[in-house]
Amino acid sequence: LADNECNLDPDREYIPELYINSEFVPPTASREVEKALNNFEARLDFEFRKRSIRPGTNLSKVQQNALKFLRDNDKFVVLATDKNLGPAIIEKDEYIRKALKDHLSEPSTYCQLTDAEATTIQ
Repeated sequence: LADNECNLDPDREYIPELYINSEFVPPTASREVEKALNNFEARLDFEFRKRSIRPGTNLSKVQQNALKFLRDNDKFVVLATDKNLGPAIIEKDEYIRKALKDHLSEPSTYCQLTDAEATTIQ
């Protein structure tokens, strides 16, 4: 919006006392008040976490067990997909091959170092 289109009331007075400098640090309250505030905050956090609804799974027990088996198997890599499309499963060897071919072997992004260069960087 341009300055003349602003919704502020031009007749309103600016009262500097109402605006606190951003470097202002309020003094701490008495020990009892600070303790009560800390206890209140801790209790509020506890109650909120206790009552927060955890998302359920849309997988059956058989699917959950199969997914756990695949996650625990070193031969596979289980990844979350983008756009919330669920898990993706790929053989670990294929995953490494694709990472090297599609990403790490890309000369515009990465270059191979000699042993001497790698040692110097470390």
